[in-house]
Amino acid sequence: MYSIAKFGSTAIQENDVYSDSDLLVVCPSIHRNKLHDKYTNQGYSVTLLSQSQLEYMQKKGSLFIQHLKRDAKIIVDDDCKLKRFLDSCDFVPPANAEIHRCESTIRYIATLPNTSASNAWKADFLYCVSRDYLVKRLARKNILAFGFNDIFCS
Repeated sequence: MYSIAKFGSTAIQENDVYSDSDLLVVCPSIHRNKLHDKYTNQGYSVTLLSQSQLEYMQKKGSLFIQHLKRDAKIIVDDDCKLKRFLDSCDFVPPANAEIHRCESTIRYIATLPNTSASNAWKADFLYCVSRDYLVKRLARKNILAFGFNDIFCS
């Protein structure tokens, strides 16, 4: 499979001046370095995956697959393989263990000392983990919400 898709806030037009432009590149490993360098130099935040990695993620019920299925804008798609793959992926709600892992991580962050050196890192990490937690909690209620507006409205 050789496919390229935009995803994230730019793809759903919820980006702001601080947003990055996410790009998924699905290709054999032999092409990864060249394509990573090419698109990174064009300003994209590149996620490189193989077809087998996508299949594994779906088998494990990755919400990222559902995020791509709903919001990705496919730019290049060799024989429509990515589109057909995403269309075939059923939603699998996250397991309780996923929710508990997020809660445990949030509790751990709260135990870290408040120092000038660590507070910025803690804030960024807490934002990411909290967003992940909210996405998973909503998914447990069969609500797929990935962007800020989705989460806020849900």
